[in-house]
Amino acid sequence: MMIPSKFTIHGHEIKVIQREIDNKEDNRYGYYDNTREEIVIFSKVRSDGEPIDLTDTQIEATFYHELVHCFQWHIKGETDEWEAQSYSGLIIEFLKSKIDNGDF
Repeated sequence: MMIPSKFTIHGHEIKVIQREIDNKEDNRYGYYDNTREEIVIFSKVRSDGEPIDLTDTQIEATFYHELVHCFQWHIKGETDEWEAQSYSGLIIEFLKSKIDNGDF
């Protein structure tokens, strides 16, 4: 999957920034910043201080997870981790099944 560099939601341009690693936190794959209207996705995470490469699937799932947070914020003004994780997993499964069936 090619992750876009930007897109528009409710008239707001959302930037998507891909970075190598989050130097502040362990185990943070990405985040949505509603003030800056940015989704930041990392290609590595720290686990007990050690940098670990994420797989393409993990990076793609992180993008969809943060995209759902963006949708949540613009629809209801709040975000929910459980809901974002659930919907991002469903999106990945849907897209993978379409590709595996030759529909894309």
